[in-house]
Amino acid sequence: MKKLLASILCAALCLAALPALGESAPVFKAGTYTATAYGMGGQYPVTMTFSDTEILSIDASENHETVMVGTEAIRILRERILENQSLDLDAVSAATVSSYGFIRAVEACVKQSGADVDALKAKKITIDTYEDDPHQADVIVVGGGLAGLSTAVNCEKNGKHTILLEQRGFMGGHTVLAAGTLLLGGTKLQAELGVEDSGESFNQFMIDFGQGDKDPAQTQLVSKHAQDAYDFVIDMGGHFDTTQVTITEGTYRGHSFEPNIGEAFSSMAESMVNLGVDVRYYTHVYDLIQDDAGSVIGVRATDYYGNETEYYGDSIVLASGGYAGSKEMLMQYWGEKYQNLVYGGLKGTDGTLIRAAMALGADAVDMENPHLDACADLNTGITITAALSTKGGAITVRPSTAQRFANESANHAEDLAAAMLDIGDPWYVIIYDDTAFDVSSSLSYKAGFYNNAGLVHKYDTLEALAAAYGMDASVLQQTIDDYNAAVRGEKADEFGRVAFNKEISAPFYAAKVTNGVTTTTGGLKVNDHMQVVNTEGSVIPNLYAAGETAGGFRIHYISGSSLTHGIVSAI
Repeated sequence: MKKLLASILCAALCLAALPALGESAPVFKAGTYTATAYGMGGQYPVTMTFSDTEILSIDASENHETVMVGTEAIRILRERILENQSLDLDAVSAATVSSYGFIRAVEACVKQSGADVDALKAKKITIDTYEDDPHQADVIVVGGGLAGLSTAVNCEKNGKHTILLEQRGFMGGHTVLAAGTLLLGGTKLQAELGVEDSGESFNQFMIDFGQGDKDPAQTQLVSKHAQDAYDFVIDMGGHFDTTQVTITEGTYRGHSFEPNIGEAFSSMAESMVNLGVDVRYYTHVYDLIQDDAGSVIGVRATDYYGNETEYYGDSIVLASGGYAGSKEMLMQYWGEKYQNLVYGGLKGTDGTLIRAAMALGADAVDMENPHLDACADLNTGITITAALSTKGGAITVRPSTAQRFANESANHAEDLAAAMLDIGDPWYVIIYDDTAFDVSSSLSYKAGFYNNAGLVHKYDTLEALAAAYGMDASVLQQTIDDYNAAVRGEKADEFGRVAFNKEISAPFYAAKVTNGVTTTTGGLKVNDHMQVVNTEGSVIPNLYAAGETAGGFRIHYISGSSLTHGIVSAI
């Protein structure tokens, strides 16, 4: 078995695999053919070139899929097809829309070439399951998001050989679904831009914003290592917008990835593999292994084919996310009123290892704290980032009244989400304009993706917007006029909003949104070294939690703080 260490992305290539067509090779009508793919980011062309005997090239470069999710699905499938001259392809986990759209377009091109699609689907290859590779390391990290990446890098740099286990065919986790801003205080970039801030004031802000519910050890950790987190990204090949920092609750602390978080993460992941971290894909960890003394010494997992496998290490780090993808856990901890939330996260983020640790006696905190997304797209479940409301000046209205009903910018839009849940309408309308694209490069990228994906629609006039959603145009005009008056400071906003961008005006962008959930704030209880503790307050030896798997920090969520915590919880 080959060890897939040359590149982070090469390790992801084992998606589907298929055997030969018998004695005769498929015969194509040589030429170039194009078909349309329908992905999560909208339509795009797929162009394939054939010789008489093989597929020579596949071009899908004009796609608008999510970077490091949909784009990786397409890349993996493209390379599998070319390497194996086969079409027996599964959809890449967590990117099924992107996968199926691409596969259908490829099949259409093959049909145009006159080849036998069914014969190409019958050609099998073998997926590497790492059976012959070592299953023991100094550190086993579970989860390939920002927290898992940061942990693996820091362990490897400190001389601890690390194996990172990722259940999907690519890395990124929920990180690459974020708007792409690190919340940092007291950084050199702030000072260079004339922003007065310090680690102490940043820490106090998080404590105050968290209403005393945030774990002070973790807020201190985040504030102490703010500059370290910034430097870590740069050292790993990521980039920030150095022309500005964006405002959060009155202070300029938002450090935005450039050109977007997906590309920044991709560069960091490649650097991680170059350091020697051993990444194992399609490895689904579902349980923990304890010795007779109570120390956690390994994990149980299944490989691509569902075969049982085990990994052992001196330290086990859980960075596998929260439990937002488990309706069972949401119902258990949040209650039945939340059973119809739209899930906007990645498949498999279902709290499996939180439950596994709790089965060993681990304590958990903030599990009953609901963290809602106010703006889940009604049809796809994709979360339209709260940054459009908190930073981009978006407003949200009830279609039945054409009026606003909450402070959209408060508490990472949590006030808005709670108001939507209480009102109980099946959907609402989020509205913003071109000024949202000027806030930061990361927010501009996200807003552009929503447009390309067809989640958000553009209206040249207020009348056209009102008609599209069945609203009274005169009332909607008054709603916008009142909002703009508050932006100008001529009157107080009736819902107490004080964080604005600019006045909004035509052309407008709008979408149907509803309550959703992508991430959770509750997780395993940890001490100030991120060691998991049991219900009696004692450390469970060798077991650590990082990022969203750890509870105590994300309650009363602050935009951008989750990414920061993902990095520093591993430093």
